[in-house]
Amino acid sequence: MIYQNGDISVDEAFARFGSKTYAINKINSTEVRERIVPGARGYYLWFPIAAFLTLPVLVGLFSSGNQEGATGGLIIIGLPLALFWWLAIRSYRRRAAKYSYELYLTMSSRDQQALVSPDRVEVEKLRAAIETAMAASR
Repeated sequence: MIYQNGDISVDEAFARFGSKTYAINKINSTEVRERIVPGARGYYLWFPIAAFLTLPVLVGLFSSGNQEGATGGLIIIGLPLALFWWLAIRSYRRRAAKYSYELYLTMSSRDQQALVSPDRVEVEKLRAAIETAMAASR
């Protein structure tokens, strides 16, 4: 066994992906394609709004000579603004573009998609295992 991970395995004769089995000697080449799934664009609005609210407040608080008032105002206004920034960053992380990696096996007649995964390292390991099996069978 060259590679084993769950229901995916590669040995010298076959590559198995769940219920699909491919003969190693029928595979001509392998290819990993990166696909970007675009995310939502609404989060771009959060950052200018947060900056627009934050900068005047900070300038106003620290331009006055009253340090105690500035500190209290910073706490009172800063906590909601910090929450607003946290929501903006959280929204960005949840809705940003996501990557998926697709492993294709090239047979004599066509390209066959064998696997789709968000884990590039795992897909590359699988590709290397299939290529090792291909080299051993020839």
